[in-house]
Amino acid sequence: MESPNLLVDALDRAAKGMDFADALHLGVAAHCETMLTLDRDFIRTARDESPEVAEP
Repeated sequence: MESPNLLVDALDRAAKGMDFADALHLGVAAHCETMLTLDRDFIRTARDESPEVAEP
């Protein structure tokens, strides 16, 4: 595994209800100010996460 911390964070987010793939994408985008998506469920589950997840 290239980044074990990324995996641990994604598993933690998934355990709290976020889709695992979304959790991985959010972790990879950690250096971004905002992550844009059309997935409203992802936006809802990432509400208190960083970076912000929003619609374009």
